Amino acid sequence: MGSEPYFKNNIVNRITLMDGCAIFFIVLAHELEGTNTPDALFLTKYLAVFGLVLFTFSSGLKMGLNHFDEINDKTFLSNYFIKRFIRLYKAYIGYTLLAFISYFSVLYISTYYLKLNFVDFNEWWNSLNVNDLFNTLIGTNFVSAHLWYLVALLAITSVCFSIIYYFNIKTLFLFIFPLMIFDIIYWDYLMLHSMILFKIVAYMPIYIFGIFCGRYLIDHMNKNIFHGLSMFFIVIFLLSVAYPNNTILKYDILIYGSTFPLTMLFVSSYLLNFNYINQLLLICGKYSFQIYLFHWPLILPILSRLITDVLSINYFIMPYFVTTLAIASCICAYKIVKKIKLNILFE
Repeated sequence: MGSEPYFKNNIVNRITLMDGCAIFFIVLAHELEGTNTPDALFLTKYLAVFGLVLFTFSSGLKMGLNHFDEINDKTFLSNYFIKRFIRLYKAYIGYTLLAFISYFSVLYISTYYLKLNFVDFNEWWNSLNVNDLFNTLIGTNFVSAHLWYLVALLAITSVCFSIIYYFNIKTLFLFIFPLMIFDIIYWDYLMLHSMILFKIVAYMPIYIFGIFCGRYLIDHMNKNIFHGLSMFFIVIFLLSVAYPNNTILKYDILIYGSTFPLTMLFVSSYLLNFNYINQLLLICGKYSFQIYLFHWPLILPILSRLITDVLSINYFIMPYFVTTLAIASCICAYKIVKKIKLNILFE
């Protein structure tokens, strides 16, 4: 058994489950932001990175698994990129418009009728200027800040597909090495001068690594290799806990991007044996894209304010309860939006 390909077993469910873990990490990270409890201070350093690393790797992995044999076909590549561009950018613009209308209504009612200072309404309204609207188009979204990831993923896809189109897939795999060197050299500079560009070049190697794993590791990776990679991730993680200010650990996206996704694929094979857990995570994974869109700026913040501020329920477990409730609410909201056909805005 040890020499048999381990990567293939229940691969579709394992990837979906991994997406479910990713979206739970991201929503929980947003819920814990600004919370000063010991668990929040510890977890917020990891959750968002872990979630986005998994999503980025999963996106490349699906490409490598499903389309590698045709990826060097320029006609296929052009058509696939057009569909992907429309899907991502339509979701970005469409959900921004939907969120803007909903958010504006909530802010207006809460400010002028309910006398609740949800945010500074005037400051938010002043963001409606040419400069901020242009920045919104390219990823700095003042309505739904979390949507930067869709623009970053679109830029990552554009660069990677361009390399494949004008060269080939092997050139893309070789490109990962100078890209990582560039990341390491300009890490601090990019963080200070262009956050969106920093995120694009930081997450791009993970997307390429996902394509590589989808193509080559599926037929060769066995359980022992998964064990080894998982142990390596655990060692890195424990070092980050013991030495949080170590300079090397500032490259967390690159470090965890090359270790955590395969660890989660290994762990997912065990999670599939726990019926209730895997069913919940598979549902989260199935709707992970819609949950990512819908959870902010309305559902998660409103539930959080209602439970912790209005009802004054501040138990240790509440952020995790709010996160779970927000995810369920996002799925319900999406189904309602789909039923009344407003999903045409973003799908």
